[in-house]
Amino acid sequence: MSAMEASLWEKLPLDILYHILAKLPLRALMRLQCVSKHWQSVIENPATLALSRPLKTPLMAEPMLAVGYEGKESLEWTTYDFEWKRWSIMPAFPETVRAAAASGEKVDYFSAGGLLFFMLSSYTNRSDTRCLVYNPLTKASRELPPFARDWVCGAFAHPIADTEADTYKFMMGDQEHWARFNSTSQSWDEGTIHGVGCLASGTKGVQCKDLLFFVVPTMRGKSDLATYNSKTNVWLDTFDYEQQAEVGYHLNNRGYSESNRIFEWDGSLFLMTTLDGCVSELDLVSKNWTKRFEMPRNILGEFEKIQNCIAKGNRLCVVGSAKARRYSSLFVVYLKQEERWDKLEPCPHDKSTDAQSFLFQPSLLSV
Repeated sequence: MSAMEASLWEKLPLDILYHILAKLPLRALMRLQCVSKHWQSVIENPATLALSRPLKTPLMAEPMLAVGYEGKESLEWTTYDFEWKRWSIMPAFPETVRAAAASGEKVDYFSAGGLLFFMLSSYTNRSDTRCLVYNPLTKASRELPPFARDWVCGAFAHPIADTEADTYKFMMGDQEHWARFNSTSQSWDEGTIHGVGCLASGTKGVQCKDLLFFVVPTMRGKSDLATYNSKTNVWLDTFDYEQQAEVGYHLNNRGYSESNRIFEWDGSLFLMTTLDGCVSELDLVSKNWTKRFEMPRNILGEFEKIQNCIAKGNRLCVVGSAKARRYSSLFVVYLKQEERWDKLEPCPHDKSTDAQSFLFQPSLLSV
């Protein structure tokens, strides 16, 4: 939209502008925040959002690939819109998050239901962890209340959002304890973990239906899958997922197990063995893996390291660091129906190989 067009739109009475913007898809509202400060304030206005909520299902927008880059003085994030085939620089994270990054704190973030969840912690004292939830569409944010922490938390975490009920939960913990914030009760509940393994080495879980999966390194030098049922609040037995994943030559016994990537794809759990690029699907009943496809060797060879796999609908996006360009990221997309691999154009915020990537889907979920 040109500056002239924007100025003409700004002459409309606010009540008419509210009604027009309220009928737009959520993803379009995200785009239009960048037109001008006036438009951003109108879009974030409670009157616009109040009209939008009954007109839309909570997750009307197609999900976008989101990538965040942590710098010494800032924390920036960018989204890739597959429909428009372009990157968009997103509005800044909340000031609390940017100040934490500038002061040298460790910033981990996660996405669920259109919300972003942040863990802000000291590199020297992981028990001093703050949690914040933020909706990038409405700009609403809040810091979650503190909880009793006589144990080291923040070793693993995962958010769970229910967009229909307008509620969310945030799960976190270490190898012995867990804590879960419930937006309905506005409180934390805590518990202990028995017989699961060394969860402290894991960071982010993978949600598949009602189950959360975490990769757990073991004393054998391999990895198991720890499983948590979010409905029943029960930790389930682990199983040796690598022994069951007889795919290619993923080198179970050579110390490479933690580089493999698990991810959810439309209700199923998948595994990419990053040394051979094989993608396998898990049968949740038999616990057996079935190979589905693999990444071509010439594309696999362009990765220095595969950091994440993100899938939805027809697309699987593989994110990692590139060999050819030092300190740069590489984004490769597999189109399932076409059985084709494509590379995305470079990200405009590509400043390091320490990118955190996730799926972002705008919503009106409350914080």
